Formats: sequence, structure tokens, C-alpha cells
Amino acid sequence: MIEFKKVSFAYEDKPVIENFDLLIPDGKVTAIMGLSGLGKTTVMKLAIGLLTPQDGEIIRDYASASYLFQENRLFETSVINNLLMVGIPREKAIDLLQKFDLQKDIDTPVDKLSGGMARRVAIARMLGVESEMYFIDEPIKELDEHHRNKALELIREYTKNKTVMLITHDLEEAEYLNAKIISLN
Repeated sequence: MIEFKKVSFAYEDKPVIENFDLLIPDGKVTAIMGLSGLGKTTVMKLAIGLLTPQDGEIIRDYASASYLFQENRLFETSVINNLLMVGIPREKAIDLLQKFDLQKDIDTPVDKLSGGMARRVAIARMLGVESEMYFIDEPIKELDEHHRNKALELIREYTKNKTVMLITHDLEEAEYLNAKIISLN
């Protein structure tokens, strides 16, 4: 569970959110939606604790979390090592990479991957870490239709009954994940 109580945040003198209340309930998917530049990613960074609000309070009640940022944030190593380095057992890592159609690329350095392949590695890594809470920012960007559908299916499967904060522009994506929608518009 995460709860924002009257939270305000500004970059320099530019307010992003003011007196913002939000509840991310346990065991559910909550999608934060809105146009670009309205503060969706800022809300996620505040929820994680990467940013500190100028006013208000954020209550965080979870023991473990896994993250997928807009940037893939992959380690400069092989595909398989990106999963192993965060503690995912090798057998589970290989299984996940197969589900993401990356079995032939497990030893490939990540700097040799296409943007869509790198995104699938980042999603697989996020899902492979057993967590109570998942922070997911624009998960299917850079993916073609086939891999978009597969990624959403796997996200839904691996986060079932978990707490998820989803940042997205895509209403169909939010609906597929049975998300409660919070609009920042």
C-alpha cells in the first residue's frame, strides 16, 4: 500500500502536483494516466522515494519492490547476466527469457540489442524479482504488437494479486491489466 496525503512537489518553481491525494491499494493494479508532462513519472518517483515532496506525506507499506523505469537501465553485460545480477535463479532467468523470445540471445551483450529486445530484457528482469510491489513505467513502449501483447500477458500473470503502480498513456493497456485508473488530466 502507498498513500499520498496532501502531497505537493515542484521542480524549481514549477509545480507538478499540489495537494495530491492517492491510494495505491494492496493486491491491485492502479494506473496513473494523463498527457505527457503532467507528472505521472514524478508521482512514481515520489512513491518509490527517489524524490521527496515539499509538502504532505507519503506512507509506504510494503516489504519488497521491483521496478521498470521508462529507461531500461540495463547493466553493460550479457542478457542473462542482467537477470542473474539481481538475484534471479538461472533456471528462472532462462525460462523468463524464453517467454520473451530471447532464448537465442542470452549471451548477447545488451548494447547489441534492438530497442524492443532491450525493453523485453528489462521487463523480464523486473518480473523475475519476487516482490510485493511493482512500479511499472510505460512498459510496452518500443515493442511491436506481438511482443506488446506477450509482455502484457506476462505482466498480468506475474503480478497477479500483487500491488502494482502502472504509469501509462494507453487505456487498453490499463484495462487489460484490470487497473483502477487515476487520471492526472
